[in-house]
This record gives sequence, structure tokens and C-alpha cells, in this order.
Amino acid sequence: MDFILNLWIYFLIFAFGAVFGSFLNVLIIRTHFDEAWWSGRSKCPNCHHELSGFELIPILSFIFLRGKCSNCQAKISLQYPSVELISGLLALLSVYNFGFTPTAALLYFVSRLLLGDFVSDLLYMELPEIFNYSLFLCGIVYQAFIGHNTLFSILLGAAFGFLFFFLQFILSKKQGIGEGDIRLGVIIGLFLGWPLTIFSILSSYVVATLVFIPMILLKKVSMKSAVPLGVFLLPVLFVFLFWKQEVRDFFSTYFIFALS
Repeated sequence: MDFILNLWIYFLIFAFGAVFGSFLNVLIIRTHFDEAWWSGRSKCPNCHHELSGFELIPILSFIFLRGKCSNCQAKISLQYPSVELISGLLALLSVYNFGFTPTAALLYFVSRLLLGDFVSDLLYMELPEIFNYSLFLCGIVYQAFIGHNTLFSILLGAAFGFLFFFLQFILSKKQGIGEGDIRLGVIIGLFLGWPLTIFSILSSYVVATLVFIPMILLKKVSMKSAVPLGVFLLPVLFVFLFWKQEVRDFFSTYFIFALS
């Protein structure tokens, strides 16, 4: 009986997360097209057919409709079920890692904002202000109640994150780095403090290098190709937040200076 009850609870948590994932899709798309997120029901981007309640069920609607609009049969982007699925899994992971606590609720909300930024950067090479400013506010709340970094550590981390990307922004003459990346650097510093900020950013660059070297060798991209840097910064920040102690232990063990 306890197993069935727990299974039901986790199903509800997943469903809750998937519903918020559906709303996240609305934010991502309407922000990109400069539309108000509250402006009316969702529509098919091809024929502008207004979607019914049946067509708005997270994940299941995509399956039942076989990935096509019920009106014009245009293919539905995989973005929709993918974001809904990941958002549901993030809800489960938050509860699994932190239990039914305010920490789980806050970090789930943060993870959804990171996901919104990630998808926007991956698809449109944008880091929307609505996500970044929300992350900034969440970072303040996080440090006030969960992170417990010293004020000096937070300010130093934020300063490093800002300067690291701002100098690249200036030196590349605004070509290699965008203003969104600079804001994201500050956000990383705000959440992680010093010195985890530097490890997070450098880890992101290592991952980016490991991804792009094979792609360059296979001639899928060139050295001049634009790189959505947030696609690498955001997942690494997520890992550092959800497994902060494990990350600290790793760097303390394998680097000559320990993390206090």
C-alpha cells in the first residue's frame, strides 16, 4: 500500500512539473517573438488553429496527435514534449534530492528558469531577460536561506563572473560574447560564490571544447561558427547547485587548494 501511495505521489509530482513545462514553452516562444505570455490561448504556429484543452495536455497530447496538428497536420516541434518531460523529471529530481522542503521548491523553480534559458539559447541564441532577472532574484533568496556563502564570497564570485565575460565582450568587439552571457556570469557568481564560480565557468568551457572539437574535425561546424555559450554554462550551473557538496569534495580532492 505504501509503495502504491508513493508511486501515486511521485506521479503527481511529475505531472505537476510537466504542466509547468507546458507553461515554460509558452514563455520561451512568446518571449522570442516579443509577445505577451498572457495574450490568449496557444495556437498552431502554422495554421493558427486555437488549441483545445485536449491538445494542451502535457506530453500525452503530442502522443495522441502523433506529433501533428489536428487541423493542418503540420508537424509539432519536439520542443514541446521535450521541455514538458524534462520539467517533470526536474520536479522529481528536486524532491528526490531535497525532500518535500522549501529548498526543493526553490531549486525546482531555479531549474525551470535554467531550462528556459537553455532552450532559448539552443534554439534562438538568446538568453531572455525574463529568465535572467528571475534567476538573479532567486540567487538572492538562495543565498539568504540556503547557500550561506559569506557576502565577500558572493560579491567576489559575481565580480569574477561579470569581468570574465565582460572582458571577452570588449576584446571580441561584441562578437564572441553577448550581454546575456555577462548577466549569466553574474548569476553564476551569485549562486555559487567564490571559488566555485571559477570552477563552474571553466568546467563549462572544458565541456564546450570536448563537444566542439569532434564537430570541427567532422566539419559540422567551423572555428568561426557562433557558439551558444549558455548551452554549456547552464547545465554545469545546474549540476553545481543540485550536487554542491559532491562538487566541492571533488575539487577539494583533486586540486591543490581546498574549497572552504
